[in-house]
Amino acid sequence: MTKITTSSLFIAFLLGFWLHLGSAQAQYVRTCVSANGNDANTCHCTTPCRTFQRAHNQTLSDGEITVLDAGGYGPVTITKSISIVNDGSGEASIIVAGDAPIKTGITVNAPAGGYVNLRGLTIQGSTSSSSVWFSA
Repeated sequence: MTKITTSSLFIAFLLGFWLHLGSAQAQYVRTCVSANGNDANTCHCTTPCRTFQRAHNQTLSDGEITVLDAGGYGPVTITKSISIVNDGSGEASIIVAGDAPIKTGITVNAPAGGYVNLRGLTIQGSTSSSSVWFSA
């Protein structure tokens, strides 16, 4: 008969804990975008993303995307509670051209009871595009 010791249980617990964390390590509570960022990055504020969509995908629900510097960050579809915040780092813009494949700057499709906080963003569109679209 095999005897299970306390130290064996502790090691098994730690292993299970680290394996669980490994699956969620790609998402953060706070991510960042920069005009000098790269969407191949993790979007952590030391290695920022280039677009709002990539940062959104790397941010946990109820998290925040922070704009580090002025730039155009592309359209984003929001599917969770999130804040996108530019607190004076220059103009953070989303430009939507009428002939662009995506003709909406920000599409909000957050769950019922969720929140979306957008601060300090400039959304520019043409007559055949929309700035913000709220989906039911």
